[in-house]
Amino acid sequence: MMSVDLNEKNSYENKKIAFVLYSNVLLGSGLEKSALFYILYKPDNIKNVVFVHTKPLPNQKNRIEKSVLELIKNKSQLIEINNDYVKMEDVVTKFPKIIRYVIYYPSIFIMKYISYSNLYNKIGKPDIIYLFRNDFSYFLGQCNFLIGSTHGWYPSNSRLQNKINKITSIIFRNKIKVYHTFPVWSEKVKKMYPNKKIIEVPNGIDTSLFKPILKTNNKIRFLFVARLEKCKGILTVLKIWEKFKDYDKLELKIVGSGTLENEVREIIKNYKNAEYLGTLNEENLAKVYGESDFFIYPSICDSLPLVILEALSSGCHVITTNRFRGSFKEFESIGAITFCNNTPEDFSFAINNLIKNFEYINTNKEKNHKVASENYDIKLIVKKLYSSIINEYNKS
Repeated sequence: MMSVDLNEKNSYENKKIAFVLYSNVLLGSGLEKSALFYILYKPDNIKNVVFVHTKPLPNQKNRIEKSVLELIKNKSQLIEINNDYVKMEDVVTKFPKIIRYVIYYPSIFIMKYISYSNLYNKIGKPDIIYLFRNDFSYFLGQCNFLIGSTHGWYPSNSRLQNKINKITSIIFRNKIKVYHTFPVWSEKVKKMYPNKKIIEVPNGIDTSLFKPILKTNNKIRFLFVARLEKCKGILTVLKIWEKFKDYDKLELKIVGSGTLENEVREIIKNYKNAEYLGTLNEENLAKVYGESDFFIYPSICDSLPLVILEALSSGCHVITTNRFRGSFKEFESIGAITFCNNTPEDFSFAINNLIKNFEYINTNKEKNHKVASENYDIKLIVKKLYSSIINEYNKS
């Protein structure tokens, strides 16, 4: 593929690039952090960048401090739009899956003419728009170079689900020209959209922040970090820990917030070796990661989780579901990840085996961090992404 030297002066320098987030950036989950990275680490000679995010939701618990907004403003034009889409999505997800489509797509149609009727003009008529929610292309169809992504969407293993996605794409996502896909999803995205251009760039993290730290005690620490929602696996984690709650040499730390927060607080009252830490800022989160040994992640609703990368970069051995097999090949090749069927029994069996081999696992922390730094450091990833976007734009 033709490459672009981002240090040279080119016509694209004057093109306006907008990154459109469908949530509030201060929320600070994996998706918001990726969006933030694309702004903070953009090449210096790409000047005309717009960052679009929504108003915060009521009672939103932020992982990113408000002062970061000033950093964004130093790198881009920051635009805040309404959060009608997020509110609608929150309502829709409470219905059974078969009913969601019946509510969701008519709502999108209505929003185009009410909530987001003038969105393209409001964000300054960008030449290039990068989307974190592909359905926003329906509101921004005036742009001639729309980029979809696998941040907020990824191909399903269900044929019916993929067929519905292809049909709805004809109406709601037909203006997307290029898809940015993580390598693990590349072949499936190509198969679904054979006429679309594909950019393959993985997620990235700040490897200078997420690194191993010398522990202050000799306990074996397990960690779970995510939104406290059913699909992220928090209830499975608690069922797993039921088998280990009386082990004095083990401890479990839980980080995050969500609809199951109160339930989590109640359950871990019965676990003398578990602690719920709530929502942490990046520095405190990195410290918790760095002092941990194992990261448990039985999620069923992620594309390429930043939390797994953060854990690996911090030296943790990751225990996760088979659905992520092939997503982190560099780490799989050095034995840094254990894959399980998504049941408490399989996870418990894996944990017992890993504890027996803890000395070997513990010596691989620096190796994990080295692999992360060489393959997933955010500065390398963002440079590659911008280069790929400009390549495709110049060829269009």
